[in-house]
Amino acid sequence: MGGKSIFSALFSKMVGKAPVVAERASPQGERAGVATLVQSRQTALQAAQAEEDWKGAARAAVELSNIWLLTGDWQPLVALVAQADDWLRRHEDPLTRIYLHSRLAVVRHRQGDLAESHRLFQEAERWQSERQTAYAWLIGLPGSSYCDLLLEQARGQGDWERVLHRSQYSQKVVKNQFALAMDCLMQGRALAGLQQSEAARVALQQGVVLMRRANRRLYLPELLLQQGHFLRRVGEVEMARAVWEEAWQMAQEESLRPCLVDCQLLAGHLALDEGEAGAAEAALQAAEAEISALQYGQRQGEAALLRARVWQRQGREQAAAKQSQVAREEMNARQQWGVLALWEGEMGAQGA
Repeated sequence: MGGKSIFSALFSKMVGKAPVVAERASPQGERAGVATLVQSRQTALQAAQAEEDWKGAARAAVELSNIWLLTGDWQPLVALVAQADDWLRRHEDPLTRIYLHSRLAVVRHRQGDLAESHRLFQEAERWQSERQTAYAWLIGLPGSSYCDLLLEQARGQGDWERVLHRSQYSQKVVKNQFALAMDCLMQGRALAGLQQSEAARVALQQGVVLMRRANRRLYLPELLLQQGHFLRRVGEVEMARAVWEEAWQMAQEESLRPCLVDCQLLAGHLALDEGEAGAAEAALQAAEAEISALQYGQRQGEAALLRARVWQRQGREQAAAKQSQVAREEMNARQQWGVLALWEGEMGAQGA
């Protein structure tokens, strides 16, 4: 009971019933860490431009694009990639070009255009092959980003296995703990899709441990949330709540807006598990508003599925069933077969 009351208190803050409102009125303080990173990267980029160091400018664009992906500044990122393409025409740097192309692919994924994202990733991987980089597949962060897309598009066992093989290949090649942590995350998710729960648990936990060692704080909430979803699905609600809390606090401190949406969606499911339909509704409304503001199309289907659960808990059985069907159709249209497959058992069991 104590755990539930702690979660309820934190959740009240999340939906704006406590001092979080005052904190959000001061975004500069809230985003101090990220703002400093952005400023330093922009300064480096401007200095490289002034010196006509086009390769240096493009590499600074890589670092800035990684931050903007996390903060939800996707339109400036698209413009930056286009500008970097011009710089790379003056001084070609194949690996930087491939990396930036993968960042554009991630933007399209976040916006819900999985088909275009897949095309862009395939194009980046083809460029890599043509330039004989010695790598068969994308590795590191571009590789794990591609795996993230492929996991959403998985339609059967063979697709989950292919992601597992990709992440294992990258793991053999990359040398730093950050990249290894992302590979473990993808392995854990693929293993969960293959219903190998114990192996998935180990891989996800290893990813979190490695990310802590790498001290890449901005990426840790993503790993924690994926771990939280897994723990919730296998019935370990207390642990799911604990990792949700840590992810939420970090995402809020750094104003990682897409991650805050993901936190709200997981919180909605956790609240429903506890019978708190009102809290779940509040979390869903907050998530839906931010999905619209960010144009975060990747999460629209998941929000619709949460809406179906909320309505079912409220006794609106017919509306819940219709909403669930609409969500399934939308996710099929977006090619989010893998995401849908993970929800099918739960939603089917609830009759929504």
